[in-house]
Amino acid sequence: MTVALLAATTGPAADASAQAQPGSLPAVAAAEPFSPDVAALLPDTLRGTRPNIVLVVSDDQTVDSMRYMPYMQGQRDSGAYVFFTQAETNNPLCCPGRASILTGQVDTRTGVENNTQAGNIRPAETLGSPLRDVGYRTGLFGKLLNGYNESGGVWPGWDDFQPIESRNIYAQYNYDVLNNGVREHYASSPEDYQVDVVTAKSLEFIDQTPAEQPLFLYVAPTATHTPWVAAPRHQNAFADTTIPLPANWAEADVSDKPAWVQQLPLPGRGGAISQRRKQYAAGLAVDDMMRAIDERLTATGRMDNTVVLFISDNGLSSGLNRWPSKICELRGCASIPFVVRYPGQAGRTETRLATNIDLAPTVVDLAGAVLPVQPDGISLVAALEDPEGTVSTRDGILQHWGGGDQNGSFAQDKEGTPGFYGIRTDQWRYVELTNLAVQGATEFELYDQVNDPGEMMNLAAVPAYAAIRESLQGQLYAMIRATGATPGEPQGSWRPAGSPPPPSGVDFQLRNSNTAGTPDLSFSYGLAGDVPLACDWDGDGIDTPGVFRAGVFQLRNSNSAGKPAKSFAYGQAGDVPLCGDWNGNSVDTIGVFRAGTFYLRNSNSAGASNLTIVYGEPADTPVAGDWNGDGIDSIGVVRSAGWYLSDKNRAPKTAHQFTFGKLGDQPLVGDWTGSGADAVGVRRDERFLLRFALAAGPPDLSFAVGTATDVGLAGDWDGAGGSTIGIVRGL
Repeated sequence: MTVALLAATTGPAADASAQAQPGSLPAVAAAEPFSPDVAALLPDTLRGTRPNIVLVVSDDQTVDSMRYMPYMQGQRDSGAYVFFTQAETNNPLCCPGRASILTGQVDTRTGVENNTQAGNIRPAETLGSPLRDVGYRTGLFGKLLNGYNESGGVWPGWDDFQPIESRNIYAQYNYDVLNNGVREHYASSPEDYQVDVVTAKSLEFIDQTPAEQPLFLYVAPTATHTPWVAAPRHQNAFADTTIPLPANWAEADVSDKPAWVQQLPLPGRGGAISQRRKQYAAGLAVDDMMRAIDERLTATGRMDNTVVLFISDNGLSSGLNRWPSKICELRGCASIPFVVRYPGQAGRTETRLATNIDLAPTVVDLAGAVLPVQPDGISLVAALEDPEGTVSTRDGILQHWGGGDQNGSFAQDKEGTPGFYGIRTDQWRYVELTNLAVQGATEFELYDQVNDPGEMMNLAAVPAYAAIRESLQGQLYAMIRATGATPGEPQGSWRPAGSPPPPSGVDFQLRNSNTAGTPDLSFSYGLAGDVPLACDWDGDGIDTPGVFRAGVFQLRNSNSAGKPAKSFAYGQAGDVPLCGDWNGNSVDTIGVFRAGTFYLRNSNSAGASNLTIVYGEPADTPVAGDWNGDGIDSIGVVRSAGWYLSDKNRAPKTAHQFTFGKLGDQPLVGDWTGSGADAVGVRRDERFLLRFALAAGPPDLSFAVGTATDVGLAGDWDGAGGSTIGIVRGL
């Protein structure tokens, strides 16, 4: 049995998806100046001194890209840097990540939760002031925060403050530097290449700082951010390099992933490799910057007393688990490169957890300063001085994203992700996030970081891991409370201020008899704008709801609110969805109608159509039903009030042609008498008009249910045999 609707909002080319297969943490105390115990941990070269500190913040840089930076890779191979392999960001987006680096606070404390909220940061509470207060010469060069312009002024605490204005910042040419409040324009000559200009300014700052004065240098190059403009000397540097893609790139089976991931198409291999080649080539200028800074520190006699920290503001998924961008809960977005050169310490691979909110506490700890705000991060000085790993860092990393696109918008045409809170521990990642398919519902993810670093197996619904999930949830909620937020609230309450409300939910109201009356079953499923349908998706004899949204079917196996049992892409904009038992196996599957052609699939999964049938005209309304009681649903169309039905799906011919209803009615199909054969009906305003025969004539049943704006539905809701009606409200 199937139902077709008069309107559709979305919908594959028939073969477009052919590739697809299916313990709490204590609150962290405010940082204090060096205590004798902490100072005793410092190497001889730092003990009793204030080291120079260089903090380089890269942009959207992936962990794997570090292998394509020859200088930095060489430093790792030679044992010069400590490489943190389990470093992640609190909020996987540029502006929030940078605000957290500058303050040591999570995004909900800084008030910078997306790329439009830079104005919420309090400049006097960032790193410049506490270091300048204890005698450091402070300099900032490169990207500050998204949206920064001259109205932001010169921040307190910086002796040399030269951020790049946000306008055109990623193009690497034709940009402006606000040099201590004075605008400098750089054009399009090779010497104007932005990373090289920032490098030159940083080296000048080192040169101009008196030898007896410690320096704090904050440098933020942007080349590793899209559009990945490489320096002229690095153009096509990796054009002939074989670029391997990891196992979780374009993950084939995402049936265990949240609804938003299941909606994603498979990325293309050629585009993924091309993107990485451009990204890695752009990163070579940053690699040159690191070499130049190290060499200038050596030349000025500062290197032996300088701590160099290199980190990215966030990661970039680049097709891992299908997602191309950032602002996601998975490793591709959260994982960041983080390396430290620490005098007196040999380089090593460091597996203890670290996060971007640890940068500010670490910097003030090294400088003997105190942050002006309560940090959420911790100092990593003790861990850096402990190569044996006896000093623990943290039990978990708190993850958060408020939802929407990078500007916090929930507009339907924007590329966004659901809001989430999560925790990353040594072994686990546990996440609670908005279910985009069901209003107000939450979805869960649990990944084993040791045995499944690609996060390809979601264990949240596996009973054997229930105790682990419960423990991690308690730990997560404790971390959320420690930041002043409230756990366990609906995700909608975490939306950025000023964002439009999410689409309203859709109510299914089903009757177990073909009579007027109140619903026997009532539940919410789907969102406004979805196209609803109902079929027996699992062959249990009961029809249950599905929705079609933006080329994605989301099917549920019970008549209740909840998450989809299956979610997959099949369709394109303008298609009309339908469903039926096309092969007689007692399981209904999906199809779409497009411009006079039916594309029917024999499984509820992405893939090519199994039957492609030209029948009807582009403006017809498609229907499907078991017209002759043979156990196989076949196709038909309704044109004005004329019904044209075929008894077979291969080489179809019209077996039944008649008039029922009138123009403007919504066609319905169902087995109203329980005979095993489907007949027809229509919904007109608030009334159902049902006909028991495939022939013209008056309705055999006529009754009112719902209002004139409701959409009609039909199915066997209780498994009793035969079809009864329902309405869908809120579309």
